[in-house]
Amino acid sequence: MFTAQGNFREAIHHTLETANIHLNLADFDMARQTLNSALLAAQKPGVDKSLAALVLHKIGEIDKQRLDWRNGELLRFDRHPVSWD
Repeated sequence: MFTAQGNFREAIHHTLETANIHLNLADFDMARQTLNSALLAAQKPGVDKSLAALVLHKIGEIDKQRLDWRNGELLRFDRHPVSWD
């Protein structure tokens, strides 16, 4: 809706809020997908470049959380191997 009106700043902020909701629900894939759409809007001509930097920063945070989560899972299985007996 905001992008149809040409209000990319509001659209990007709304999309960031939506991505935060997905993060709170631990839905990293959906949060990442939401931020990718925000990044496309932030890269439009005439849009403040600091918004693109903000979105990229948030994408980096998600990627870091995903990596931490995966490493945590690997650590858990290393410390408590699954016994098939």
